[in-house]
Amino acid sequence: MRQLTNREIASFCEQLEWLVHSGIGLGEGLRLMAEDETEETRKAIYMQAADVVEEGTSLSEALKAAGCFTVYACGSIGTGEATGRLEEALRALKLYYEEKERMNRRLRSALLQPSLLVLLMLIVLGVLLTQVLPVFQSVYVSLGGTMSGVAGGLLKTGLWLKDVLWLVYGVLGLAVILVVLFAVCRSFREKVTGLWKRYAGDKGVMRKVNDAAIAQVMAMGLASGMVLEDTMDLAAEVTADVPKAKERCLRCKEELLSGEPLVDALKNSEVLPASACRLLGVGMQGGSGDTVMAQIAEKLSEEADVALTNRIEKTEPALVLSVSVLVGVILLVVMLPLINIMETIG
Repeated sequence: MRQLTNREIASFCEQLEWLVHSGIGLGEGLRLMAEDETEETRKAIYMQAADVVEEGTSLSEALKAAGCFTVYACGSIGTGEATGRLEEALRALKLYYEEKERMNRRLRSALLQPSLLVLLMLIVLGVLLTQVLPVFQSVYVSLGGTMSGVAGGLLKTGLWLKDVLWLVYGVLGLAVILVVLFAVCRSFREKVTGLWKRYAGDKGVMRKVNDAAIAQVMAMGLASGMVLEDTMDLAAEVTADVPKAKERCLRCKEELLSGEPLVDALKNSEVLPASACRLLGVGMQGGSGDTVMAQIAEKLSEEADVALTNRIEKTEPALVLSVSVLVGVILLVVMLPLINIMETIG
C-alpha cells in the first residue's frame, strides 16, 4: 500500500485520539474509523490494523505491519503505549504532522513561485530578442540607418536565437513540464526536494526548519516519558533525508550515552540554538522540562515559518525587478537611437 501523507496521518491520529479519550477500545475504534472512511485505501488500512490489534498485537506493531505509516509515527505510538500515554502521543503526532504539512506547503511555494518567474523572464526575453528586435532593425534600414553598439549586439544575439528557436522552445517546454510536475506530482516533488535537502538542506532557512522538526520530536518524547537516547534516534529518523541534521542528532545521542546532561549534549552537538538550550536548562531545573520543550518547539516552528515567508517575499520582488530591468534596458537600447533618427528626420 502507498505511504500515507502528512495530512492523512494527522487526521488518523486526531480521530483515534478522540476515540481513545472516549474509552473505546483500539480495535473497535479502528473499525469505527473504517466505517466512516470514504477513501478505499485508508478504509482497508484501518480494517487491517483493527484485525491485527484484536488478535492481541500492539497498535504500533499493527501500523508497522500496514506499511503505510512513518517510522516516527509508529515509534511515537509505541512509546505512548509503553508509558501509558497513548492519548498524549496521538495528540503530539497530530500537531507534528499538521505542522509538517504546513511547512511543506511553504517550502513548495518557496521553490515553485521563483521557478515560474524565472521561466516567465526567459520567455519575455526570448520574444524580445527573436521577434521585436528584427522589426526595429527593419525600421532602422527603412530610415537609412543601422543598429550599432549594444543594440547591434543584441540584434545579432536575437538573430542567432531565431536560428536555434526550436532548441530554445524545446528547453522552455521542458522547463514548463518540470515546473508542472513539481507542482502536481508528489513523488517527483519529493525527489527534487530530497536532492536539495541532501546538499543544502541544513543551511540558512532550512536549518531553522530542521531545528523546529527536531524540537517537536523532543517535545513529544519528553511529554511521553521516552528515553532521551530513543528520542534522538527518532529525531535522526525524522531528519534522515538531511544528512547533516541527522548527524547532529546522532552526535547528541553519543553525548548522552557518554553521560553528558541533556542541555550540554544539545549545546555541544548544536542540535538546538544556544538560546533554546539555555531556556530548556532553566525549565528542567524547575521540573517543567517537557512544558518548556513544547514552548521551544512552537517558537522554533514560528521562526522557521517566518523565515520561509521572508525568503519568498524577498525572492519574488527581486525576480520581478530583474525581469523589468532587463526588458527595460532592451527597449531603451532600441528605442533611444530610433527616437534620435526620428528627431533628425523631423
